[in-house]
Amino acid sequence: LTELLRKVDRLRRGGRYEEALARMRALTETYPRQVRVLLEMGMTLAIWGGQPAEALPWYERALELAPGHASGHLHRALALARLGRHAEAVADFDALAAGEFRKALVLYMRRAESLEVLGRDEDAERDWTRALDEDVGNPWLLHRRALARARLGRTREAVEDLLSKYGRMPAK
Repeated sequence: LTELLRKVDRLRRGGRYEEALARMRALTETYPRQVRVLLEMGMTLAIWGGQPAEALPWYERALELAPGHASGHLHRALALARLGRHAEAVADFDALAAGEFRKALVLYMRRAESLEVLGRDEDAERDWTRALDEDVGNPWLLHRRALARARLGRTREAVEDLLSKYGRMPAK
């Protein structure tokens, strides 16, 4: 099975999406209760095919078989966010945060984006800060946290983030 999934991955990365999708469909028929196969089918559709809505049922099936599967929650959350279903995405991100998820930076960034859409700027600022703890000094993360802080009326902190991103402004 591992070698069959590697072949699918090579096809996807090689731009042969339709062939990869056909192979994944065959694998889901052969291994209908294999969590890894179900997740790979979802990822093929969502990531490589740009079809997050079609991927959701595959993630759901995988999570029915393995409710605490971290990768399943992550990919379902990402698909939900892409579909604008941010409250549901945040619930999956929260489930990941409650566990020992090893890709904390991705979790914090993506959850912060969904929290912003939901108008939960304090929570978003918290996650941008956590993301910066994982990737200290990242200019894009500093910019995103500065935007959240500005929305919260914390202008001084926002400016400090931007100054640290761009360096000190020259004296006039």
